[in-house]
Amino acid sequence: MKMKALAIAAANADEALDTTVHDQSLDADMPRSPNRDQSFPYGKLLTAAEVEQRTTLDIRTIERMVAADAFPAPVRLSPRRRAWEEAAVNRWLAAPQRWVCF
Repeated sequence: MKMKALAIAAANADEALDTTVHDQSLDADMPRSPNRDQSFPYGKLLTAAEVEQRTTLDIRTIERMVAADAFPAPVRLSPRRRAWEEAAVNRWLAAPQRWVCF
């Protein structure tokens, strides 16, 4: 009985340790939100749909242009979520374009 209790306690301690390490590693890679930190480095952020609407380009075209350094890169908000700085998109829209097929 004592061995079983020790095994359960060890398993629970390992799970707690793994969760803590995982949460810290995610926080290190993510920008802090304005609610958590007053020094948020980005202005207004635009979703992919908003960028598509403003530029009249499809999101796949935008991704190809980002890869070719022809469009501002997005900010990673989480592993699956990204957004573009409004100021960077506005600068791109105002700049003279050299249109290339993407």
